[in-house]
Amino acid sequence: MNKLLPLLFALLAVGCEVLEEDISGVQVRITAPSDRVSVAAGGVGFRWAATQYAVGYEFTVVEPSFAAAGRIVADTVIYADSLARSYGCRVELTAGEYEWSVTGFNGGYRTRTEVRSLTVKAPADTETPEP
Repeated sequence: MNKLLPLLFALLAVGCEVLEEDISGVQVRITAPSDRVSVAAGGVGFRWAATQYAVGYEFTVVEPSFAAAGRIVADTVIYADSLARSYGCRVELTAGEYEWSVTGFNGGYRTRTEVRSLTVKAPADTETPEP
């Protein structure tokens, strides 16, 4: 029995490696918002298509950029549902410049990360001028 345990553990380790699909060459298909778009301040919806073999997604929004992140606005993990065709997040953003990314992952691999930029405009002044 003592000789079988190491063999069993070795088989389990090899079995887990074989079952994990390599998604490192795949890129998550982002559907909204477009890169370098301007949107109004408030709730901004971010959407991306499901990636085959991904078990979850890391979603991050920073201000103003990943190279010089002054503030992390959103940093979350969304776990995949086998029936979902797309995923998303809604984030409240104030006026400013932002970058965001989505990276898919499974037990052994991560997809390529595409960084998108976004400009949030201040809300228009809705007051009526005095006569």
